[in-house]
Amino acid sequence: MKKQFISLLLVVAMIFAVTVPAAAEEAVSLDPFEEITAEFLQAKYVETYDTAVRPSRITGWAALRWAPSYSAPIIETYSAGQLLTVLRETPNWLMVQNLESGDIGYISKLDVADSKEIGTTSPIELSEAESGKTALGVVDANGVFSLECALPEGYSIATGYSSGDQMYAVITSEDPAKPTMRLTVGFEKEYAEVDRMNDLDWTEMAKLEETFIRNDPIVEISYGETHLGTRLLIAKLTNGSKYYMDFMSIYKGYLVECVLLPAWHMGINELTEDQVKMCIDFLTDMDFISEDDDDEEAQINADERYLARLTDYNSEDNTVKVEVLEKLEMDRELVDSLKAGDTVTVENETIKVEELDKTDYGIMVNNQYFFEYGDGTVVHVSSFNHPFYQTVFTKTMKIPKNLVFIEGIDEADGSIREEAATFNAEEFIRILEEAGSPDFDADNVYVTFDADGELKTVERFYVAWQ
Repeated sequence: MKKQFISLLLVVAMIFAVTVPAAAEEAVSLDPFEEITAEFLQAKYVETYDTAVRPSRITGWAALRWAPSYSAPIIETYSAGQLLTVLRETPNWLMVQNLESGDIGYISKLDVADSKEIGTTSPIELSEAESGKTALGVVDANGVFSLECALPEGYSIATGYSSGDQMYAVITSEDPAKPTMRLTVGFEKEYAEVDRMNDLDWTEMAKLEETFIRNDPIVEISYGETHLGTRLLIAKLTNGSKYYMDFMSIYKGYLVECVLLPAWHMGINELTEDQVKMCIDFLTDMDFISEDDDDEEAQINADERYLARLTDYNSEDNTVKVEVLEKLEMDRELVDSLKAGDTVTVENETIKVEELDKTDYGIMVNNQYFFEYGDGTVVHVSSFNHPFYQTVFTKTMKIPKNLVFIEGIDEADGSIREEAATFNAEEFIRILEEAGSPDFDADNVYVTFDADGELKTVERFYVAWQ
């Protein structure tokens, strides 16, 4: 059953940048020549052996450098699992060769593992999913999930591999001046109980930031957010004068990371806002489809009314995305006890409370900095007068010809009909195609399913705030 992952950013506002801790600078020698000389003086030849890249993040990368120092220029970057042949050793670095490319350079001993620790890899097998997206294959560690993604226009997957608990793909454009995306998804035991990045506190986030800082001490780290409230760590990195960006989030213990690389070979060293948004939208539309859940459709009772949102109508496939919701009950005592410093999660969005006001209507959290464009953004976290809902499941479903559409809204002006009208699937599709307001994604729809779990009725009703 489909579980939509990261549905990532209306707010491309990612940039209240986090200052790199001073401690990170201390890890880098103030005199790179002195550091490199010390490593070379203690270098020794070894009987060649193979090692495997294992960065500090399963979805991260390790840099092959010209010399044994983080200050040395980067020759190439490798994701987890890349096999390298060791030629020499220094106290903290290995001189290695990539036998496929012939490249020789230095890699930190912190970024390698015994090759036996890395599972065998195989090329990913691409296929078209029922949703129309590209199916990348399966990751199997903390639950078995298949991945589906909507490739940007003009883009295709050039190469990729899967190793069971990790997947890697290079996504390129037919236009050589467009940036390349490198997508990596991998399971990290440390985050096995983490549903998404929002669950991490800022101490844990600082620890995650360090995995970026170690590879690039002058990295610029900021945070963005998806339109469903999923936190994104955004790292701007440099390879000399060439910049690139890394977008990262977490889903059920899986790290999801997408590196966006400008067309350096065309002399393009920067990324535009539109290109950044393209990468975020790509991650937003990625779906994790659970392969090992019991059939969730069996949990849906035939003819029972379920509150839902209906979005993403596809006229070619005659499908619509159905997001079934359940009411989120909030304990009044817990709400009353809320104070600055606490965190609250409402409608899949986790917020750290900095400012709040207690009113007769509940509690209003007012964090002016929470959204970059949020001018005093207010989030009402109390359920005393307005209910909140959380997603039960999301699935793209066919619209059957015998569907019954019960319309409680006057389409002309959005007002309530004195008496609900009944239409067929054709009229329902017409309104979906026009996507007018009010639409079907504002908690104002009931759906029922038949005994086979297919859509049976759609009922749209009026709510006063519309």
